Amino acid sequence: MKLLPSEIPRYSRQIALESWGLRTQRSLKKKTVTIVGAGALGTVSSSLLAKAGVGRIKIIDFDEVEVVNLSSQLMHWDRDVGKKKTRSLGEKLREMNPYIHVVEINEKLTGDNADKLLSDTDLVIDATDNLIVRDIINRTCVEKEIPFIHAGIRGFYGQVMIVIPGITPCLACIFEEMSSGPRGCPVVIPHVSLLASIQALEAIKILTGLGEPALGYLIYIDGLSLEMEKIMIDRNPDCPVCSKLKPTKKYEFTKIQGACPA
Repeated sequence: MKLLPSEIPRYSRQIALESWGLRTQRSLKKKTVTIVGAGALGTVSSSLLAKAGVGRIKIIDFDEVEVVNLSSQLMHWDRDVGKKKTRSLGEKLREMNPYIHVVEINEKLTGDNADKLLSDTDLVIDATDNLIVRDIINRTCVEKEIPFIHAGIRGFYGQVMIVIPGITPCLACIFEEMSSGPRGCPVVIPHVSLLASIQALEAIKILTGLGEPALGYLIYIDGLSLEMEKIMIDRNPDCPVCSKLKPTKKYEFTKIQGACPA
């Protein structure tokens, strides 16, 4: 069935242009995003944010590119084997967008250096592969009131969650135990890209104040069935990390309708 032009839902070109225009692009240019993990999730999310025009991107990782990484980590190539992941990714981000500033931090994020490494940033992307580092990110970001976006993947199964300290639940509200290191598990790169794309999209919403970020939800995505489930999560009043936090920062988001019609 073919719809007449008058029957197609009308979206205002003017709204779209005003909502995402030069002003928004300039705003993104002033923002800093820190990516913790330059592997599967981190290579995709950082690439998308670089293309979107985030002005400063910090990459934190201590590892080197290995042959085993090449099938699941989009921005590491054969020529990069043996190279530091931060350098491999940093080089490509600068080629993708020479007008942004990329900071390579070749260190392992720990409880001792997290306060320093996660400072001077507007948002953090959790692209790690173990709960110990996620716990460090969670505690540090809550303490410093830095929003961050968590994603995790095992095989065809993944999850995404936005944490805005004092407003949404933090990871400790739902994960009682975060003391295990990385566990090897094959991942499929299209599913990695899907989760990382959601991270990047939600990051742009938070940085620009546009749209409706999925605040207060844990998003599950089953790559085999392509089923997505948004589960509403409340803050835990007894959470050892965030229960006593009263936010000092305000976040306001402008709802916009769709995009320009074809």
